[in-house]
Amino acid sequence: MKFRRAFSSEIFIRRHQMGLTQETVAELAGISTRWYQQIESGRRTPSGRLLLRLCAILQIDARLFYSTVGLDPAQLNWLDQSDHQAG
Repeated sequence: MKFRRAFSSEIFIRRHQMGLTQETVAELAGISTRWYQQIESGRRTPSGRLLLRLCAILQIDARLFYSTVGLDPAQLNWLDQSDHQAG
């Protein structure tokens, strides 16, 4: 729950700082606007890969964010490795 609230707050702030609409971020992430709105409002938690996509779009350091909310950033390693292997 702490993670979901912190992430929704972070992406809301960054999106506004970057002057992007929810529709634009959703399109760039390859998800529906409704799904993005639910993530940004804290009602849904994104999958690991979607979290990384949103962080990339909104220029958020995912590892630093994980550390900030008290999670182990090493949890993101398997996502990076699987993406490289898939490509």
